[in-house]
Amino acid sequence: MSRLSKLVRTPKLFFKDAIKKRNKKHSRKPLEVSKKSSSINKKIIKTTSNFFNYKYINKKTHLVIIDDIHGDHPFKQKLVNYQLRSIKKYTDFSDIIYISDSIESRTKAIKSFTTYDEFHNNVVSTISPQREFFVFINLNFIFLQNVKHDSFIDEKGRSYTFMKRSGGYEEIVHAVINKINGEFDYNFTPIENFCCIDNVTLNHYYKIKSDFSNISDFIFKFLPVINVLHTSSDNIIKSPVQFAYLNGGYEEKFIWLQSVHGSKKCPIGVTFNKMDSNTDDYEKFLGSIVPHSEKEDGLVKVRA
Repeated sequence: MSRLSKLVRTPKLFFKDAIKKRNKKHSRKPLEVSKKSSSINKKIIKTTSNFFNYKYINKKTHLVIIDDIHGDHPFKQKLVNYQLRSIKKYTDFSDIIYISDSIESRTKAIKSFTTYDEFHNNVVSTISPQREFFVFINLNFIFLQNVKHDSFIDEKGRSYTFMKRSGGYEEIVHAVINKINGEFDYNFTPIENFCCIDNVTLNHYYKIKSDFSNISDFIFKFLPVINVLHTSSDNIIKSPVQFAYLNGGYEEKFIWLQSVHGSKKCPIGVTFNKMDSNTDDYEKFLGSIVPHSEKEDGLVKVRA
């Protein structure tokens, strides 16, 4: 008998059965969470907790070269060529930027600015609010090993600050830092000719630049110490950068670097703070340690 026939012929029985089914439906026990559903919920909770594991993923890093060598130096053009060869072979920076009043770029892939102010206004200040990093080196810095983003910045987005464990601070740097942060004492010295810093810090301390007589002191001495204040001492590591000074004993350093070049013992770079009037040894060393393609020669020119 269909439901319609049942309703017409025996209405009392129809309503009685309907009420019985309704009561039976509402008397069911609440649904229990299955083991499978429980495991899914646990997975969701676990995934949610990982939302707070911050990882810096922006890999855009700029290379900025500070020219602190007199424009009339006879070896300057060759030095520019050697350095650019090493940059092209061993690095993958987002772009290459020169700050110099005597160096000009002949390719759109390389930028050149006459002053730091011009560089800051055209590059650094235009990035905000995005966060990007700048690796500063001087014209005497030569790369000897492959370097990538994580050679300078850890996974949490902190730039490594290379320090000499021994040595004292520069008086001018110490005075400026104390003026900004109050009394702050430290017993380390920043590595010469290298600094990695983000655009947020560069923008924040832009006006402090006027407290320094030259841009190298601001970039290579002041900013690394400020970086320690901002990110704590967790990112101060022993420098993998080998220094070879063109003064007494540099021949032995040349020989050592030549012997380890291409091995894991080789440092990521070498820099020279002094240049003798006789540059024959200097050129001979660079010619052997950077024997790479010369196709980059001519991309960057030193104006007379």
